[in-house]
Amino acid sequence: MKKIVVALALSAMASTAMAATPSVTTGITFKRADTNHTGKGSWKEVHAALPMITLAQFKAADKNRNGWLSITEFDTLPGTAA
Repeated sequence: MKKIVVALALSAMASTAMAATPSVTTGITFKRADTNHTGKGSWKEVHAALPMITLAQFKAADKNRNGWLSITEFDTLPGTAA
């Protein structure tokens, strides 16, 4: 009986820990996000592929401030398959 109670308690703790740590990894690649195949990721394209990305995150990833993300810049975003 004790083993069952301990197993249930451990299972509940693991479930809670997993729920408290949501994963944003989607494995989206730059090639998939760059829908118009320009080699540049616009805010519209990036946000469509990775809706959890905010405009602030996009702007922070845009290191050269040209309004587009290169593949290198894109790969710094959470949820990408770098």
